[in-house]
Amino acid sequence: VIRYEGKQALYCTFVDVSARRRVRDQAEATEEKFMTLVEQSLDALSISHEETFILLNKRFAEMFGYDSTMELLGKVFTSVVARGNSRTQVLENLKEVGEGKDASRHFEYIGLKKDGTKIFIAVQVSRISFEEKPALLAYHRDITKLRNAEGILERKANALGILNRMWDEIDSTQTLDEIHQRGLSAALKGMGFETGALLLVDKKTATLTMQLRHNLTDTVCAKLASQSTDESFVRYFNKTHEPVVVLTADYPPHLPFKALFESEQYRVLAFLPLVVKKEFYGILFLATEKERALDDHEKIVLSSLARQFSSAIDRARQADQTRQTEEKFTTTI
Repeated sequence: VIRYEGKQALYCTFVDVSARRRVRDQAEATEEKFMTLVEQSLDALSISHEETFILLNKRFAEMFGYDSTMELLGKVFTSVVARGNSRTQVLENLKEVGEGKDASRHFEYIGLKKDGTKIFIAVQVSRISFEEKPALLAYHRDITKLRNAEGILERKANALGILNRMWDEIDSTQTLDEIHQRGLSAALKGMGFETGALLLVDKKTATLTMQLRHNLTDTVCAKLASQSTDESFVRYFNKTHEPVVVLTADYPPHLPFKALFESEQYRVLAFLPLVVKKEFYGILFLATEKERALDDHEKIVLSSLARQFSSAIDRARQADQTRQTEEKFTTTI
């Protein structure tokens, strides 16, 4: 309010803010489009400031098993990262991108879902400005299926290597005794068992007798040394020809010796029937005191190993029969 020509008047100034308004409208429109893109993205997206989530899309919450993004907003980035080296590596990568050492960075980490399940995540992190403050925009992708598939391929390659090494061990062997020794040794070494034995059927005495042993205690040897083919343990394998590969805790109730194996602190047991020309030839027994995962793939590898061992035994028996025939022929001549 001023005095003008002796009268009270209102003094006003006008500034053209059309350009500023257009910029603001464009910024709001851009932010709206950005939020729409974030929410509709097929990838899980997160925006974090000082390692704390300030914006997440629905896909991110779903990937980590949360019902709503509100359960994660305000939490630190590492709340969805498994403990250990993975968290340290994630923090180092975020810090370097935040400090501008890289415009963006791609890395992987082990994610931790709400229920504790671990998943493999590939993430692309970029430095941005969000709500007038520095932030990190991250695209997260679940690659668990890919990693599992790679793991299966790797295990198959390892299994093939084990079987090839076993075959190399016994391929040049001609006598049965040598094949028995090398077969047991190759199975122990290749499959990572530290204890084992070879039990063979003696048709003359109708018994299953221990022929070779490695790292077995006298107590176990005394129990397994000789068993009648009419006993339940031998009769089961003679009838089914099926391998039994189990954790000791899951030992089948229809088979004996569980208490014996528990007292020896065996963690994993493998009874692999050797079948030659459809006849029960014996059992390759393997055991370990070490904790180890036991999946269907390892059972398949052990079964294949037993078949390969049986094949080598059959070949050696045929060669032995051929030698005996030749010796008889020579003697006759």
